Amino acid sequence: MFVIIVLYAVFSAMTFINSSLMATNPYPFFVGMLRALGSSVILLSYSWFFLRKQTMQFSLTKRGWLLLLTYGVLIHAFVMCGFSYSMQYADPVTVCFIVASGPFLTAIIQYFRGQEYLTYKKVIGLLVGFVGLIPILMLSQHGGSDLLNPELKWWGNLISLLSMLVFSYGWIVLKQFLKEFSHPIQLINGIAMLVGGLISAVFVYFVHGLSVFSLKFSPDFPVLMTAFLASSLLTYMLYVYLLSRYSPTFISFAGFLEPAFGLFYGAAFMGYSVTGNALFALLILFSGLYIFYLEELKTP
Repeated sequence: MFVIIVLYAVFSAMTFINSSLMATNPYPFFVGMLRALGSSVILLSYSWFFLRKQTMQFSLTKRGWLLLLTYGVLIHAFVMCGFSYSMQYADPVTVCFIVASGPFLTAIIQYFRGQEYLTYKKVIGLLVGFVGLIPILMLSQHGGSDLLNPELKWWGNLISLLSMLVFSYGWIVLKQFLKEFSHPIQLINGIAMLVGGLISAVFVYFVHGLSVFSLKFSPDFPVLMTAFLASSLLTYMLYVYLLSRYSPTFISFAGFLEPAFGLFYGAAFMGYSVTGNALFALLILFSGLYIFYLEELKTP
């Protein structure tokens, strides 16, 4: 349980670091590329030097490669670039609440794939959870100074929600991979992040072209980028570790910790006041997750 708490504490911190990066360095695809390629270099180097035997023996079937490459493209290219893009316009606390909608989005995806049966109690849990997001989406900046254009804020929230939808599907793909194949998580994530980084590089080329070499960065960019890379690397390593030991439902149920940490970080580091509306939304979201999770436990 302690590891799950650490996971969401780091995940929330990553969201705020991402927001700080985009505020002064609005290059989401470039940042996404650096994050993925930097993480892949670290993980693949670790695999080569400390897991040499497993790395040399690494082999997958066509289906295995399809699952792994799909996971890499979805999570480490589309999702991470999408979240960075949305952080140019969205409030980080709001994004933390949107991330907590993961279990509901996962259930909906699995329902349409014929892998999930939605009982009436699960539907109630879904509805209650989404209702909990409404007060947060209606707030401007949770007691902070409102520097965001309202229309752009809604655009950022929409991109965050779409990124979370793809994120949820990506983890379904990875869970299927982990069921069928057994390889070191460092090597698996390293390959997936390399794929995501290369796809992100294509995005960078189409967005910036050769002008990428003349981009200007803030003085604190190296520090923020290093912190973003480290928090991102730790987040995904912990998630894969937990996914190999616990059900996605149990991990997702703890997702209410994401907005809880988000509210804490916002108050501690960004001067936000924790409003009654925010606490009420957190309570409603937790109630929806609780109803859904209890019913999930009854499902054979």
